[in-house]
Amino acid sequence: IAEAIHLDEQLQAVYEAREKLAEIWGIANASHERLVQAFVDWCNEAEQSGIAALEEFAERMRQYALKPQGVLNG
Repeated sequence: IAEAIHLDEQLQAVYEAREKLAEIWGIANASHERLVQAFVDWCNEAEQSGIAALEEFAERMRQYALKPQGVLNG
């Protein structure tokens, strides 16, 4: 997998974007504001990547709202 990712620039960019998004979700002790800003920054980068799949995914992700920890189902 690593070799395939290394050989294809778009695949590498998508993989790196996925890793960065996973890091954002993994920030357990961050404030709500910090998480929102990290998410917005990620979406901006994805939308400017020039990769249609990332751009579309970021557009869909913007439709979700981040809620403070402990808030379930509204």
